[in-house]
Amino acid sequence: MTLSNLYYSNKFLIPQDNVLQYFYLALAEKQNNNNPISAGFNSDESYDMLNDQEKQHADRMTKQLK
Repeated sequence: MTLSNLYYSNKFLIPQDNVLQYFYLALAEKQNNNNPISAGFNSDESYDMLNDQEKQHADRMTKQLK
């Protein structure tokens, strides 16, 4: 099962932590050939909502994904 399927099937599995939420969205999009997994879930929008410290953390986590 891909991460995008998890987002579609059970919204309770989405982490509450903003950085983890962005990380899993980025992973799901990577599994989906870098396409957004749905209109309501977009890693770019999620990234824009992070503060500067969270963005630095998220950048380190996703450095190898890009």
